[in-house]
Amino acid sequence: MKGFREKKRSFADSFSPKRHQGTVSPMTESTVASSPPLTMESDRQSTPSQIQRGKLRKNSRWHILKRRWTRKGVVPVNKEHPRYSYLSCVREGIKQMNVKNPNVCAKDVLSQEDFQAVSRANFTFEGKEFVFESFAMPVFATLRKAVGIAESSFLEAVTPNNLPYLEFISNSKSGQDFFMSNDMAFMFKSNRKRDVTFFLSILRDYLQHFISYPHSLLVKYVGCYSIQIKGHTKKYILAMQSIFFPAERIEDRFDVKGCTAGRYQKPNKPGSNIITILKDQNFLEEELQFDDQAHWFVDQIRADSNFLKNLNCMDYSLLVGRQTRYASDKRQSTVSVLIDRIGNSISSPVKATYDVTTDVSNQSIDDESIIDTDRSESYHHHYNNNNNDINFENGAFFTSNSSHPRSESSATRDIPGSIEDESTTVVFPKVTPGLLFPRSLVEGVENFQKERRRLLPKCKNALHIIDGNKYRYFVGIVDFFTRFDWRQKTAQHWKMVKYGCGEHSTKHPDIYARRFVDFLTHRTR
Repeated sequence: MKGFREKKRSFADSFSPKRHQGTVSPMTESTVASSPPLTMESDRQSTPSQIQRGKLRKNSRWHILKRRWTRKGVVPVNKEHPRYSYLSCVREGIKQMNVKNPNVCAKDVLSQEDFQAVSRANFTFEGKEFVFESFAMPVFATLRKAVGIAESSFLEAVTPNNLPYLEFISNSKSGQDFFMSNDMAFMFKSNRKRDVTFFLSILRDYLQHFISYPHSLLVKYVGCYSIQIKGHTKKYILAMQSIFFPAERIEDRFDVKGCTAGRYQKPNKPGSNIITILKDQNFLEEELQFDDQAHWFVDQIRADSNFLKNLNCMDYSLLVGRQTRYASDKRQSTVSVLIDRIGNSISSPVKATYDVTTDVSNQSIDDESIIDTDRSESYHHHYNNNNNDINFENGAFFTSNSSHPRSESSATRDIPGSIEDESTTVVFPKVTPGLLFPRSLVEGVENFQKERRRLLPKCKNALHIIDGNKYRYFVGIVDFFTRFDWRQKTAQHWKMVKYGCGEHSTKHPDIYARRFVDFLTHRTR
């Protein structure tokens, strides 16, 4: 046996480069078999310090731990995680920003200044100096309250003292980072500067859409921040409600765009713990069995797609999660539970006129004036002081009429309550704690369909959950910041060559929205 090993070793050595004289480090020796024979001098020159550091990192405790946790799709951001310091500064920034601005909260009247406000402060945490910014704080505080998120619950989830954040290992091609609160209720996503600038420019339209469609499937963004740690580039972060929450029992996850070119994901093997989000080609034989809520779903998808189309957006996705409903999940038909569900699904009866004195959605906004102004101290900065206010009077948005209608390309031109009507009214849920705020059940049910509502389930994250007879679905539209600009027009031609067909995701917003709606409509039952 010993002779066999020696023969085997000598046989392998005959195909390996001869070892150089002198002492060779273990790292150099491990790479010799795949490299041509080199002298010690050239060997040192071909191994720059950054390559050595990269190889050392691959063998670090963190990378070993990450490879182990990747099987589950989630990595705890503990002290060994390379982003631990960065996320610790984000957590401290959010916490201290709320301490420094205790009067910033949900408001009955939102002005143009609120939409363009930026709070900025310098902090030091664990020896790291950083600048932290929070954008439109009053608007996001109001939005959080409107969808039933208490400030204490939000801060407890996103700024925990001892619990680590979680990194979601995604198969997304965007290259963006995804981090979650420890309870998985909220997600932080890194974004490009131009996407954050665009979102802040449409924030008013985004909020107006929720007024007209209280149960919209658009993802609910609940915070917008930036951080620049000394010696590092500035990063922009959006906080949102997680679509896949609570996630303990979700069996299948899909990312659906309505196209098939390049939209296949190899499924997991049976019994695998890997969290993989499947795509359109995997979804071709699937059905969305919404039963009595199928009609509402199709109408809402069409309304949300039209909203994004009018903003010149494309390449968005519908996230779909699915889990089997147990008998305990179906016990929502008793009279008391049904009344509770109806109460949580309707709004305040107060109506109000809505008006805009300036066309915000089409207003030219300079990147630097929104998110990169030079301010040396912590304070609220307001950009344009005008009378473009949104009021919550007795729970409704309210402004006086104006003689300045929106242009035909406005994002809300097809929505009842837009300014093109002489006397328009919209209804907004009363701003009090609770999910979409109950009122008189009789009056609420009478206006249910007119206000484009549905009967929400009695559970967490109800705005993004639809129950069928067999399955519970988690649904929400995400990633809608891509505009059809010169970049996408160029990519459209390149993808035609790459895929040899037009079934790719880079399409004009009109075509993309129509195809997106048709794809989902044909699979909704």
